[in-house]
Amino acid sequence: MNLSSLGLLLCWGAVLYSSASAEYAVYESVDAGRSWSKSDKGLPADLRVNAFAVSGGRLLAATERGIYFSGDDAATWQPAKMSAWPTSRTLCVIDAGGRLLAGTDSGLLESSDGGSSWRPTDSFPSARVRSLLASRGKAWAGADDQGVWVSSDAGRSWSAASDGLPASPQVFSMADLNGRVFAGLYSRGLWEWEAATELWEQRRPVEPLTIAAAGGTLVVGHNPGGLHWSEDQAVTWRRGVDPSTAGVGKALMSDAPVWRLESGDELVLAGVADGVYLSRDLGRTWRRVEQGIPAGAPGIAFYVGKRVALAAVILGGSIDSRNSD
Repeated sequence: MNLSSLGLLLCWGAVLYSSASAEYAVYESVDAGRSWSKSDKGLPADLRVNAFAVSGGRLLAATERGIYFSGDDAATWQPAKMSAWPTSRTLCVIDAGGRLLAGTDSGLLESSDGGSSWRPTDSFPSARVRSLLASRGKAWAGADDQGVWVSSDAGRSWSAASDGLPASPQVFSMADLNGRVFAGLYSRGLWEWEAATELWEQRRPVEPLTIAAAGGTLVVGHNPGGLHWSEDQAVTWRRGVDPSTAGVGKALMSDAPVWRLESGDELVLAGVADGVYLSRDLGRTWRRVEQGIPAGAPGIAFYVGKRVALAAVILGGSIDSRNSD
């Protein structure tokens, strides 16, 4: 299996689920999302995966109870060694140029051994890190009250980069589109970082919870409000649709919440209330996954590489539409 991925990696803050007895699973596809098979040996059934990343051929999973990694193409998973930390809940993970970073409710963790062990990052403030973005030699971290931080040395030092954002922005997602950094704020809209002025500027009218970028297209998911895409740097927007009624879930067609997006080349995966949806044309058209993943299982985390994709789903319970606490 080829685990090569895009030049940028991103992940988002977790959402809540209403059932305490929920079960979770991870599925893998090696045919661009056409079929899926279960691939989570070693991950407890009650353990939610919040984000994926890849580093040096090793897959990483940020979970509610620390980091897990797989060195055999997701066939088996094992827990990483975690240093003492106020919380084991990890919301996101990225490879920031050979140095791994993971966002938690209490700040950042780092790993220098490929994800086998993790320790606190003293240079980052004690903040809930909801999203991370690694691209073009910089690492970006999106937090709740503290906004956005940026690092030019793989996370060894950080500078605040929140000017222009509203107070307590809750930066749930970030994406790099051709060198331009975008951030999705919970119920506060889409924002773009203007490098020349070092200010964030809002890009209306979309108000996404999750965003992804690939092939010159920015795709956003609303909560609620469905899926939308832009091919002109967020100037104009069109709605993602399905060309027929076959394989279309009622939730997507009725503007249900979209919780998660991940992109790679032309494939985009979306976690919607009634299942996992995929687009092979950069968000223009969508179909619900029907083979391998149980019908109606919402997607909660994705990884999309050149030859392999992963989807973490919830098998029991239902998505809670409230913001993650």
